[in-house]
Amino acid sequence: MDKRLLLACLAALAVMLGFDLATLLSGRALDLPVRTGWGTVPVIGLLVTALAMAAGGWVARRGFRIVALLLAALVWLCVVTVVELGALSSRESLIGLTDILRHSALAMVLSLVAAWSGAALGERIARREASPSTAT
Repeated sequence: MDKRLLLACLAALAVMLGFDLATLLSGRALDLPVRTGWGTVPVIGLLVTALAMAAGGWVARRGFRIVALLLAALVWLCVVTVVELGALSSRESLIGLTDILRHSALAMVLSLVAAWSGAALGERIARREASPSTAT
């Protein structure tokens, strides 16, 4: 793996974890999900994902879009795993993996779109900064 891609991954994860830490330390629900007919959508979380991947795309300069998708998918895999393990540990829980996936499907898809878009934006900004200015 290219060193820039590794640093880009660290930058993106640092932004996302920084937001989660700020939420935890503030004691407030900073990312209240919006309910839709297809499930809940964490709007602030989508913005944070886009910003984090934009930071990663800017650091990487190129080739970060696929990595951003993989990072977003990995985060969702971790979320679904934790929720499922919590549901399994509760004997009274009636929620299953299909319920979790059905409830989160829209948020997952939008998160992948936000990751791709943010990474593309970050790469574009980095290319624009790297190119010599034509205006004199």
